[in-house]
Amino acid sequence: MPDSGPTAYKPAGVLLIATRRPRYNILVPQNDPAQARLDQLRKWRNRPERDLGLSQLPQQFKREVEKPFKQLNAVVELWLQMVPVELLKHTRLESMQRGILKVTVDGSTRLYELDRLLRQGLERQLIVARKDSGLRKIRLSQGNINDDGSSPTTRKTSSYE
Repeated sequence: MPDSGPTAYKPAGVLLIATRRPRYNILVPQNDPAQARLDQLRKWRNRPERDLGLSQLPQQFKREVEKPFKQLNAVVELWLQMVPVELLKHTRLESMQRGILKVTVDGSTRLYELDRLLRQGLERQLIVARKDSGLRKIRLSQGNINDDGSSPTTRKTSSYE
């Protein structure tokens, strides 16, 4: 049984590899081609360590914050330009997810008016005007448009394709 203590003899150019039982050690030359092949296979077959640094933060910020903000900003500009001022005061753009713009209107009569305008072609104009905005559909709901933070009480929902 070879000596495995700290004072064990280790010739130059030899790598000490522990087997399953730590009391037995195998001496393998470092320039062994079989060992080099195994090391190369370990590099290929093992998953790379996960990057826990902040290098992914700029791409994630662009994907999750910057791009949706630009799209929503483009939709808001179009909404302010194309919707009549009488109806504009009574609407609130709630959110935009997956190309669906959710708009809350404060009364049923104004909801009906906006619904008619959108069906007569305003929705198609909004979609075609800025293709890069990602707008595909507009969903209307009746509710409270005040800035008090309360969620709208939906009574009627309309969506168009």
